[in-house]
Amino acid sequence: QKDLKLLSYLFSRTLIMILSFTILLWFLAFLLSLIPFVAQSEFYPAELLNYTFIYVFFYYINYAVFNFIRWMGQAKQAAIINFLSSSLGIVTGFVLLYFSNEEKLYSFIQGLLLGQLFGALLSLVIARKYLTIRSIPNGMTQLKELLKLSVPFVPIALISNLMIMTDRLIISAVLGPESQGLYALVYSIAQIPYFGINIMSKGFLPVMYKNFDSY
Repeated sequence: QKDLKLLSYLFSRTLIMILSFTILLWFLAFLLSLIPFVAQSEFYPAELLNYTFIYVFFYYINYAVFNFIRWMGQAKQAAIINFLSSSLGIVTGFVLLYFSNEEKLYSFIQGLLLGQLFGALLSLVIARKYLTIRSIPNGMTQLKELLKLSVPFVPIALISNLMIMTDRLIISAVLGPESQGLYALVYSIAQIPYFGINIMSKGFLPVMYKNFDSY
């Protein structure tokens, strides 16, 4: 925690890697959408595809900053940013949904995007002192070591996300379009208390880090 240069280097490179990988996947998905069979499919329209990756791009900025500054002992700030971006996105989505005369789904997603954009900008402001493009001696070596450490966690993350995907596929197969919409709506509303609880619970993490540092 005391080596600010090393922390800034590792955090900045990690953030760049995450966002670069997201852009790469976006580009590959775009190429896939050019295939006539995929382009004519109603399962995943091109416009929704773009919205999804824009959302993921801003979401991962929030996610990376949230985990990093929380680890640095700024758990309250991290939780508040997460709460504000998610809540603002849901509220804005409902407002656009109410006043929109066009595609309702896209209006709600646009609201979620605005919330994540707000959170991403606020996150970058909070974490600005840790952002750097400068290289440091032995920095790349340490980054590679950390990446090797993270390899065992990759299968766990994949399995967890596949389980979530399976859940969504079952819901899509069993429920009709209106029921799916209600499910998504209820799920989004249910997230608001969750983020509120996070602010309370994760606010104690700086105390844990202080105790850990004192040993």
